[in-house]
Amino acid sequence: MLFFNASASSNTPSPHTVHIQSDWYNDAQKRWEGSAHSPDTVAVIIMVNGKNPISVPVSGGRFSWTPSQPLPDGEHVLTFVAVDRANNQSDIVSVNYNIDTIAPDKPQITAIEDYTAGGIHNGNSIKRHGYTNDANPVVRGEAEANSLVYIYNKNSKTPLASVTANQHGKWEVEVNLPNDGAYELSAVAEDRANNRSQPSLKWPFQLDTEKPDSATINYFEDDVGLYRGQFDLIRATDDRRPELYGTGDPNEYVRVQYASKNGNWVTTATVAVDSDGTWLWTPPQNLSDGEWNFRVRNIDHAGNVSKWSSTVTLLIDTTTIQPLIMQVFDDRGPIESVLPGQNTDDARLDFIGKAEVNSLVILYQDGTAVGSAYANSQGDWRMTPQQDMRAGLNNFGVKAIDEAGNESSYSANYPVRFIPSPQYQANYESESRDDGNGTSYLPIPGERHIYDVASWLNTYPSHYLVKAANIIFSGENQIIDFAALSARVEGLQKIDISGKGNNLLNLDLHSLLNEGGEGLFINDDSQQLMIDGDMGDRITLDRTQFSDGWLTSQNKVQIGGENWTLLTNSQAHYTLLVNQEIEITYG
Repeated sequence: MLFFNASASSNTPSPHTVHIQSDWYNDAQKRWEGSAHSPDTVAVIIMVNGKNPISVPVSGGRFSWTPSQPLPDGEHVLTFVAVDRANNQSDIVSVNYNIDTIAPDKPQITAIEDYTAGGIHNGNSIKRHGYTNDANPVVRGEAEANSLVYIYNKNSKTPLASVTANQHGKWEVEVNLPNDGAYELSAVAEDRANNRSQPSLKWPFQLDTEKPDSATINYFEDDVGLYRGQFDLIRATDDRRPELYGTGDPNEYVRVQYASKNGNWVTTATVAVDSDGTWLWTPPQNLSDGEWNFRVRNIDHAGNVSKWSSTVTLLIDTTTIQPLIMQVFDDRGPIESVLPGQNTDDARLDFIGKAEVNSLVILYQDGTAVGSAYANSQGDWRMTPQQDMRAGLNNFGVKAIDEAGNESSYSANYPVRFIPSPQYQANYESESRDDGNGTSYLPIPGERHIYDVASWLNTYPSHYLVKAANIIFSGENQIIDFAALSARVEGLQKIDISGKGNNLLNLDLHSLLNEGGEGLFINDDSQQLMIDGDMGDRITLDRTQFSDGWLTSQNKVQIGGENWTLLTNSQAHYTLLVNQEIEITYG
């Protein structure tokens, strides 16, 4: 409200005041009101744009006036003159009565920009029906020049923010979104006459500021070379671009980084996660041999990122080394080394060599695979062929396949000449025989001579198995541990401790019951084992082991011209045959 003070005339002593207000209005028939302090004022003369004077009476020091018809939009000048009873007039007071009854056009939201670091839309506009993790995005748009723009969410009557458009109608304002959830922002423009536009087209989107859980890398797939398929990350690969598989938030994204050992991380494009929460990624280029590190993190639609996962390491290996045959042993009789080109009467030699750590070593005899073994953590391997050599020259070689599936070249040729010795004949009849008392025997195939038991046990590791039915100890004064012997022999049926002198065999019940075979020497279905020897040889039995259920037979059983003592156990259904020349003692 503007206050105007004016005297009616210099001849009128009592001053009076007309109160009026000047502005833009959207009311073309605005009611005007005023007051005059002087009691002498009886009327106010009003003109619009200097025309058509109208006398408006003053009553009780106040007056009001409304145009008789709406004035057209535009700028108008109202003049007010106070008149007293003597018809004296005050000075003219002019007021701008500017009329604007036309509402502004709908404003436009042209962009809602996300500036939160790490977001997918960082620095760019949020898509309609899209996502953002920016709780204070910047809304940009266009409206009537100099109009006041209000930003509303959905049907709320309380604006989130307001801003005045510039002279070109451009505007932008930062809004504060109070909570995560769905938003539909719209803009309304208000001009200088307080006319309001219709709301702009709504801009729907989702606010999500919660960080996702961590993603994982689970395994890789190799589709190159010998070993193909899906493997744990601890296994090496010969695939320079292995596919990584992992888990993340369903229907969201992950980002993978990779780096060579001691190298810088390389960031790749985002990868979509399937609806079941799985994803796969392939390196964009071939990876060189060596260790490569990988890590991954989740990125949701709003651009929130999780922590990086634990780093996993994968070895890329596209080469391997040539394996070597280092030593070959003949253990038929005394153990002897067989050099390339030498003769042997052992149809199945023992091969020892070197190869890449943990690689599979394959032994070839004249081009045919006859055995395989894995190199240990020091690269050592040992094996015996699974078939006998043919008489004459045999050529051996090995090749290796490493953990990544790389196949080596063949080792140098290792020729050996096999000269078979006469087949072992048992010193009893080769046919079964019945002595009239219901007892019989069957011959035992195969034999193995051992001269020095301690040396023999040290030569072969505990996991190495010798296949032999008959073990003959040819040395003297040997102390033989049955448990250690049986752990290294497969198919044991008979032990001969005759040797050149007095020998001692320590029996262990637990190991004994695992050896022998059914009905080997006498005609019943018990499990049987034979121990042969001569005068001066001795076996010892643990009294605590052999006291429960074991009986010494009083029958003199004769097999192959020899007398045998039978130790039987009805509970275990086991028969131990001991040459009666051998002394049996209990420890």
